[in-house]
Amino acid sequence: MSFTFFRKYNKLILAVGGSILMVLFLIPQLGQSGGGGGASEQEIGTLDGKTITNVDRQSAYTEMRFLMTLNPMLAPQEVQPGSGVFDPRFLPGGQNAELEWMLMVAEARQQGLYASKIECTSQLEAWGIGENRLKQVRLEFGANDQFVNQAMRHYLMVAGLKGLVYNSAVPSEPELRRTAQDLHAKIDIDFVAVKAGWFTDSVDEPTEQQLQEKFDEYRANYPGTSEPYGFGYVLPRRVKYETLSVPLDRAKEHVTVEETEAYDYYKQNPKQFLPSLLLTDETSGSLLDESGRLKEQPDPKPYDEVREEIIDQLKTQKATDLQQRMLKSATATLTEGIRGWQRDENGFPTPIDAEGNPIPTSQWASFEAIQQSLQQEFGPLPDVQRVDRWVALTDLSQEEGGIGRTRLFHSGQAFDTDDYISTAQEFDPPSNPLRLHVGAPSLIVEDDRGTKYLFRLSGAEADREPDNLDEVRDRVTADLKRLTAFNDLTDRADELVATAREKDLVELADSLGNDAQVASDDGVTRRVYFQGQFFPRPIDGVGLSSDFVDQLFDKATPALAAKSLDEVPAEDRFFAIPVEANQTVYIIQITKTDPMTAERYSGVRTDMISALQVSEFGLAAGSRTNPFSFEALSERLGYVQIEIDEEEGDVAEAESDDEQTENS
Repeated sequence: MSFTFFRKYNKLILAVGGSILMVLFLIPQLGQSGGGGGASEQEIGTLDGKTITNVDRQSAYTEMRFLMTLNPMLAPQEVQPGSGVFDPRFLPGGQNAELEWMLMVAEARQQGLYASKIECTSQLEAWGIGENRLKQVRLEFGANDQFVNQAMRHYLMVAGLKGLVYNSAVPSEPELRRTAQDLHAKIDIDFVAVKAGWFTDSVDEPTEQQLQEKFDEYRANYPGTSEPYGFGYVLPRRVKYETLSVPLDRAKEHVTVEETEAYDYYKQNPKQFLPSLLLTDETSGSLLDESGRLKEQPDPKPYDEVREEIIDQLKTQKATDLQQRMLKSATATLTEGIRGWQRDENGFPTPIDAEGNPIPTSQWASFEAIQQSLQQEFGPLPDVQRVDRWVALTDLSQEEGGIGRTRLFHSGQAFDTDDYISTAQEFDPPSNPLRLHVGAPSLIVEDDRGTKYLFRLSGAEADREPDNLDEVRDRVTADLKRLTAFNDLTDRADELVATAREKDLVELADSLGNDAQVASDDGVTRRVYFQGQFFPRPIDGVGLSSDFVDQLFDKATPALAAKSLDEVPAEDRFFAIPVEANQTVYIIQITKTDPMTAERYSGVRTDMISALQVSEFGLAAGSRTNPFSFEALSERLGYVQIEIDEEEGDVAEAESDDEQTENS
């Protein structure tokens, strides 16, 4: 994926990326606050005269996890990273997340809100959850029909409650229908992407005047940022580097776990191996006594059943420790002899020895020598990679086997490695707690497979505007030729569509050559909804393009309105969509339609009200006034939390702030 994509669509990427990170980081947090392992009958609060226990909290935790697994878009969203303030439009997150969910369900009941089984099924269909996916998630959670219906009913009840609280203003019926159409009317398409870049050899060379004019117009633009074609000639930051890495699997081959270690771990951590406890409205009566306590504490799973899991977990822990020791040893070797840094004649930091003399590159410690030394001392053979060509920092993630897809974990925060590299002083970085020098070993970084890396920059250049046309002549020439080819291609789009109608897309692709092929995407909608905003639906083989999807649905109006696709004439099933940003003409065939019906509309109408209220009338994403915060819910419902003194084992009702002040 190119850096152009990230620059242009960073807002959506950050939002979606944030959702994924919340699923990864907040679910464990929920577990630690009462959801993991096995639930105890410890009393944690009272609500409307009823005692609330950790069993209730466990049930809410499991229900939230189940909903997030079905639809990751529901995952908790922090308004600002590290703020601890969560957007009320999503499932709650943070220390009291499960309690907030329990209280929202309770308030929805007080308001007389309910959802039928038919409404639950309609909501699953609106989310695009088919029978196979539902079965898969049910198996993962060991959930029965009662639990699924309860979780979905609670979601719809809470959604209705939020609709009442956000704003009393109800969007107009035409707005609701248009929004439902945008989010739920679906089209299946086949298409051939005809790229202008395939035909640049057949266009004339641009004149010197044309080149100079285009260069002057976009010399200060970054590639991919100008509209509509993304022209830009700023030279990006570039680096040369070398890496030393230890794969996790290789390290695991050199550690062992004794049977006694595994069994001791099992005996010392019994709660980690308790069976899952799924409580529903229908089953809780048989498992709990009148006070809400568990009638019988479940036993841990048998050791034989979890033995392999424990051994693998312990081996991973030992292998991770081995990786750390190896790379820390390498760091010590790489810094040996370096006593400081000074600026060279260009103002760049340079390593110096004890006498204050610059250390030339030829005298830097060799990664290959360290590689052999580490193998002799620790067992695993590290991998070494040396990249002596310049690599743009924006292209680092596309480098095979390198550091572009790694992350740095430091002081409880995660940094992408390219962001870490951008702190090198040659780049004149903004304020950042991390700093990197050319010639200095990095901090340890890690990829998603568990491989740990140590790297060293052997060169770095800051981004800059090119001094003259000659520095980027090839890029400017290629841009102008591709633009000419795109205009020519747009002129012959009708001819390409005619070929597709008379023959088929396969023959059209064959006639084009250049690796042209038929692509497809099913279930295309005009928009997707996320964090109170509407975005174009990404298309496989196209990317994020509102231009593409808007043209697609405008031209597909007759097909969506027809009772059957067989009744739709060829000119309304085959058409061309030119997209300037991609400099590509797409030849489209509609293969299936799934219009918004009156029955489906009635099932999603409540969600449309909520979506429009939040996006246009309701709570701003950055607002810290959260009507569904734990404090606000507790006050409205009269929930009293019980404080647990972990040291004394005493349990007492929480005092108010005023009482605490008086006592102090």
